[in-house]
Amino acid sequence: MKKLVKVLVVFLAFFSQLPFAAAQDAAPSFADLMAQANQAALKLETFHLESSLSVIGTTKTTPRSLTANLTGDVDVKNAELQGSLDLQLPPTTNGQFEAVVKGAKAFFREGDKDWHVSDVSVNKQEFQKAYAKFLEVAKTNSELDKEFNTALSELFNVEAKDDEYQVSLKQNIDGAKFYQDHEALFKKLQQAALDQAKQAGQNVSEESFSKVFTAENFKKFFELNPSLVVSYDKETHFIKAFNLVLHVDVAQVNPKLAEGDDAPQTVDVTFSVTVSNHNQPVDIKEPEAGAGNANSASSSEE
Repeated sequence: MKKLVKVLVVFLAFFSQLPFAAAQDAAPSFADLMAQANQAALKLETFHLESSLSVIGTTKTTPRSLTANLTGDVDVKNAELQGSLDLQLPPTTNGQFEAVVKGAKAFFREGDKDWHVSDVSVNKQEFQKAYAKFLEVAKTNSELDKEFNTALSELFNVEAKDDEYQVSLKQNIDGAKFYQDHEALFKKLQQAALDQAKQAGQNVSEESFSKVFTAENFKKFFELNPSLVVSYDKETHFIKAFNLVLHVDVAQVNPKLAEGDDAPQTVDVTFSVTVSNHNQPVDIKEPEAGAGNANSASSSEE
C-alpha cells in the first residue's frame, strides 16, 4: 500500500505543476499557455484557498476513509497565512485544526484548546530565500522548459469557456509509449531536479526518481484514466479551480498489494481546489488568545 501511495503522490505532484493561463479570445496552444503561465504565476502574491479531499478505500473486511476540508488566506510575499482544517480519519481522528503565521510567530491549536505558539523567524528566512531562488529560476525559459511543454501538450486539451480556459487531461493515454517517446527528456528533468535539490541543500536520491518514473508506472497510472480539469481566469490569468477524480483497482495495479483480508481493494480519490481573491488585501491577525493563553516553543526545538 505504501508503494502504491508513493507512486500516486509523485504523479499527482507532477500534474499539480500545471500552468496559469493567459487571456486570449481563442484557446491558446498548450505550449503557449505554459510559456505565458510562468509569468502569470510570478505575479500571485495573495489569495484565498478552499479545498476538499476525499479518499475512500475498500478492503475485504472494513472500509476506510479520509476527508479533509481546508480554508485559508495566504500572503506569499510576506510568508503569512491563516487557515482551518476539518479532518476526519475514522476511528482515530475527528476534529478541527487552526493555524496562523503572523510576523515571526506561528500559532496552532486543535479544537478549542489553547494556542500553541512557536518562533518561526528562522523558518521564514529560509522560506523567503528558497522562494526568491524559485522565482529566479522560474523567470528563465530554458530549452528544457520548452521541450517539456511540448511533450505535455500531447496529454492535455485546452478549451475556451465564457470567462475561463479549461485544461483537461486526455483519456486512454498510452503511458508506456509516452514515457518511451520522451525518456531522454525525463532523464534530463530528473538530473535538473537533483541539481536544484543539491543547491538548496536537500538530500534527494536519484533512486527516488528512477523507481517511480518508468514506462511500467506510466502505463499503470494512465490506465486508471484519471479525470483532471483545471480552470483559469481569462483576464487575470490566475488559476480558479483544480479538480481531480481518480479510481484505483489495486489488484490491477499490483495484485500482491490486494492480498489479505485487510488489504486495500479499491481506492477512490476526489480532490478539488478553488482559488479566489487573487492579489486582494488579506487581513491576517494574531489570535486574540495567542499572547495570553499559549504554550510557547522554539521552532528550532521542534
